[in-house]
Amino acid sequence: PPWGERLGDGRSVHFLYRQLGELMDREFRGWQAAVLTSDLSLGRAIGLRSHKQYKLNNGALDVHLLRFDLSEDNLLAPDQTVAIKRPEGSVYKSRAERDIPVLSDGAQMFANRLKKNLKRLQSWVKKTGVTCYRVYDADMPEYAVAVDWYDGNIHVAEYAAPKGIDEAAAQKRFDEAQQGVISVFDLDSVDEIATKQRRRQTGKTQYEKVAQRGERRVVTEGKVKALVNLYDYLDTGLLLDHRPLRLRIGEEAKGAHFLNLFCYTGVASLHAALGGAVTTTSVDLSNTYLGWFKDNLALNGLSDRQHRAERSDVMTWLANCDRRYDLVLLDPPSFSNSKSTEATFDVQRDHVALIDAVMRVLAPKGRLYFSNNRKRFQLDSGVMDRFKVTDITRQTIDMDFQRHSDIHQCWMIEHA
Repeated sequence: PPWGERLGDGRSVHFLYRQLGELMDREFRGWQAAVLTSDLSLGRAIGLRSHKQYKLNNGALDVHLLRFDLSEDNLLAPDQTVAIKRPEGSVYKSRAERDIPVLSDGAQMFANRLKKNLKRLQSWVKKTGVTCYRVYDADMPEYAVAVDWYDGNIHVAEYAAPKGIDEAAAQKRFDEAQQGVISVFDLDSVDEIATKQRRRQTGKTQYEKVAQRGERRVVTEGKVKALVNLYDYLDTGLLLDHRPLRLRIGEEAKGAHFLNLFCYTGVASLHAALGGAVTTTSVDLSNTYLGWFKDNLALNGLSDRQHRAERSDVMTWLANCDRRYDLVLLDPPSFSNSKSTEATFDVQRDHVALIDAVMRVLAPKGRLYFSNNRKRFQLDSGVMDRFKVTDITRQTIDMDFQRHSDIHQCWMIEHA
C-alpha cells in the first residue's frame, strides 16, 4: 500500500492501513499475508500481530516487510487512533458506588421528553439500522439544545440564547438538560457528554477549533465509515439532516461521475464511491475539511486519485471546469465571507448564478441535487423556467428531523 512518501497523505495512510487490517481479518482467516511499508508505525496501524519482520532497502528508503499468520488467535486489536478517551483526571464510579441525584423538576421534564422521543424513534432505528441520529432538537423552547446520538456517544449542543435572556437562567436550564441526559442514557457523569454552544459562524470562524482534544472515532452510515470529532469543532464532521440525500446519492451513483461542491468532510462522496461511481470530485475551500475528507477516503480504502479533492472557491473552480458530471451535489452555506476570497457569498442572492454555473458542467441527462439550510429561502422563478425542477425536500427529511422539517430545503434539477 502507499507509504505516505510519494502516494497518500501521511496522516490519512494510517486509516488506510487500519482498513487493510480489518479486511485481512475479515476475509482471509487461515491465510498468510505480507505487507511492505516504510514505517513500522504504519505496520502497527494494521492492528494484527506480525510474526516476522525483515528490513530492506528501496533506493534511499529503509523499508520493512511484515509477515502475518492470519490465524484464529491473531485477533484484531482495538483501533487506538480513533477511540474516544475519557478525560484525564476524571473519576468514574459504578452506578452502585455513587449517589444518583434526585432530578429537579426541570431536569425530570427534560428527561421525560427524551424518553418519549427515544420510544418514538425505536422502531425506525431498528428497521433502518441507523447509528447516528437526533434525539431532541429544542422541542421545548426553554431547553434550546440539540441532543444527538453518535453510535454510543452523546453530543449536546446548546443554541445561543436570544438577547435579553438572563445568562444565569440559561445556564441553569443547560445544566438541567445535561442531568436529564445523564439519567436517561445511564451515564456516570457529565464528562461522558460532548457539549458545545452552537453559534452562527461565518468566514474563517466556521473552521476554527472550539476545543483541542483531538479525539475522533469511526461511525457508520449505510456502507460508509466516517470519522467524527464530537469536541473540537462547531460541527462534528457528519451533518445528520442530510443522511437520506447521501443514501440516495449512493443508490444513484453506479457508473456515474460525481461532483460534490462545498463538500465539507466528503461523506456524500464516500457514498457515491462505494455506490459504484467511476470518479468523484470534491471541492471545498477549507484545508481542514479536505484533510478530513482524505482521512475518510483512506478509512474506506478508497484511492485519492480516483476520488479527488480540490481546494478552490466553487465559482472559480466551475468557471475553469472542462468536464461533465452525471451527478452533482450542491449544498452551499447560507452565508460566507472566507478570508481566502474577497467576495462574500449569500445563498439567497447568489444561488441563480451558482446553479447556472453548475448546469453548464452537468451532463445532458445528469441530475443536480441543490440543498441549503437558509430559513425562508426562496428558489428564483427563473431557475424553474429554464430547468426541470422537482422539490424533494420531504423525501430528504428523515424521522429524527420531522419535528423540524424546515431544517433544509432540497431540489432535484435537470436539463429541460
